[in-house]
Amino acid sequence: PYGLDLWRVLRPAKVDGRRPVQLMWKKASGAPVLEKALGYNIWYFPENNTNLTETVNTTNQTHELYLGGKTHWVYVISYNSLGESPVATLRIPAIDEKSFQCIEAMQACLTQDQLVVEWQSSAPEVDTWMVEWFPDLDSESSTFSWESVSQARNWTIQKDELKPFWCYNISVYPVLGDRVGKSYSIQAYVREGIPSVGPVTEADNIGVKTVTVTWKEIPKSQRNGFISNYTIFYQAEDGKEFSKTVNSNILQYGLESLTRKTSYTLQVMASTRAGGTNGTKINFKTLSVSVLEILFITSLVGGGLLILIMLTVAYGLKKPNKLKHLCCPDVPNPAESSIATWRGDDFKVNTSAFVKEIIEQHLKRVVTIQTKLIFKG
Repeated sequence: PYGLDLWRVLRPAKVDGRRPVQLMWKKASGAPVLEKALGYNIWYFPENNTNLTETVNTTNQTHELYLGGKTHWVYVISYNSLGESPVATLRIPAIDEKSFQCIEAMQACLTQDQLVVEWQSSAPEVDTWMVEWFPDLDSESSTFSWESVSQARNWTIQKDELKPFWCYNISVYPVLGDRVGKSYSIQAYVREGIPSVGPVTEADNIGVKTVTVTWKEIPKSQRNGFISNYTIFYQAEDGKEFSKTVNSNILQYGLESLTRKTSYTLQVMASTRAGGTNGTKINFKTLSVSVLEILFITSLVGGGLLILIMLTVAYGLKKPNKLKHLCCPDVPNPAESSIATWRGDDFKVNTSAFVKEIIEQHLKRVVTIQTKLIFKG
């Protein structure tokens, strides 16, 4: 059998310190298509400690290992009825090992039928590269593809090998001997379309003449291209429509100079190179009075009452008798009246005393008149 191309995906370590490493292999380029492997043998061990070698046999072309934090070596061979293939070797670096970095820039461009990725390196001694690509989905992808590139700083793939409207993460790793350097990654589409859905939009912090518009990013699987910008369309009831366009990294925008106590319709459009898709329309109404205005009026009324109370207190301290007379005027006591007598709930008029008093007053007047007549005569 021919040899294998061997690669790995390093995942974050678990709480217990074990690190998942997904091994992947395939037939080396140039191997006959009809040559079929019956199985694969894997053995691995920590660096400089072959006594801890472990072996695995599988018929799959991928296998997940759980390694410690130290450097490990992995060997894989395939076998069939004709024998065994040459050993494919891979070094898994320690968790705390720092990878060398030499890729300075990278770009992807489209030709008529190909996607071309080019990169620049600061290390002329590196002439082997591992290119890795997989779709950028909302869920974690398990479909990794990879290909080795030698004595070149570019990589091409036919467009029909990638799905249109899917975003792909493309990473290039420099390989120097048995060491793998730090990758450089970009994203690319082989074909863009308009988004499948528009942004979900909300209107917050509604004021008298302002509102804050917020929206959520469209799920990756429904973008169908790179979002280039967002456009906010808003229109007053029976009024003219206005719009504001913002960059793709902005998910919130404040609208100003709105009309007080007015209903508005609003929606946000997400755009790619192919075009844009509107989100659902929402409605909101500006306030008739702002919170600041309410606070200002309340402060004026409260301040006026406070000043009135202070003036009243000052007047009372200066002229306490007048203030007492104004606040608490004297009220006659009915019990001290000579006309009526109050006894509980009954009111009775002392008629005999009243008549006697009138007769005495009348007799006094008669006597006075007679006396005046005698003296005149």
